[in-house]
Amino acid sequence: MVRDSFSVVDVAEILKLKPGRSMDEDIVAWALEKNGSYSVRSCYRMLNKESDQKEACKLNDSGTLKVQLWWKKVWKLKVPPKVRIFWRKGELRRRHVAQEDHCEACGEAGESLFHVAFMCTYASLFWQAVKEMTGCKLPRLHPDTWTRDLLTGDLCSSMEAALLIYGVWSLWSGRNDRRHGRKQWSAVAAAKHIASMVEDLICLQQKDVVQPPSRNGTWSKLESSWCKVNTDASFLKTPCTGGGGAVIRDEEGALVRASAKFYSHVPDVLTAEAMVARDGVMLAHAYGLERVVLELDNLSLVNLLRSEEGRQ
Repeated sequence: MVRDSFSVVDVAEILKLKPGRSMDEDIVAWALEKNGSYSVRSCYRMLNKESDQKEACKLNDSGTLKVQLWWKKVWKLKVPPKVRIFWRKGELRRRHVAQEDHCEACGEAGESLFHVAFMCTYASLFWQAVKEMTGCKLPRLHPDTWTRDLLTGDLCSSMEAALLIYGVWSLWSGRNDRRHGRKQWSAVAAAKHIASMVEDLICLQQKDVVQPPSRNGTWSKLESSWCKVNTDASFLKTPCTGGGGAVIRDEEGALVRASAKFYSHVPDVLTAEAMVARDGVMLAHAYGLERVVLELDNLSLVNLLRSEEGRQ
């Protein structure tokens, strides 16, 4: 009926819906939250993502290798993710910072992002402190291309670029704090902070990862007449399919039953995990096992099942 009534694209989306067995009637659910409830946070993320996609299309409409390489350099920056995202936002242009009448810090007419980052009195003090502490000198930058120029490798090393970009983020954050009447911003303190952070990030990335000693898992014996159901699932995004298996053991750890199953039209990994968990419990029930402990390895599903929305 569904295939006869809708287009192929709509059919694929409709078949991903997995209504609960105990649900008496349809409800309106928000697709961007796992619990189905609308939130301002998820709506903001959706709008932000759409805006990013539009900007990416504008920047990448030529499909040139040069643009692709530039984006790779952005994501390889040795700075915290929040700083990297700040830099990525349309090369800071997508922020559409309005020209103010004057800079509140130095009184210069026409405050711009470039002014806040490099021309303001606060910025001059900051970069001087950075130079004294790290030896990193601010290169001569063009107001229109500076966001890309720092990543070319011609003006500075990758470590210096990370330090400078982190500095711009710090200056911008300080500007916002002052504008909203929050804490006083110190150029010297900020310079010390970012120099230390960049050094720590680089050192962490250069250290060899030490694997913790492996420990053999032990079976926790259950109470008499209880059984444990362990389930796990896999998910493939492109064909929207999944698979999973369930293992049932008694209180001594002896195998009672096991099953494996393929699932089509699966929207995400959480749904795949939930379907396998459901089928594992149903398998136990089919063999007359009523006292069941369900053990999962997906924390999102565990939290959902424990929540009010999950119980519904």
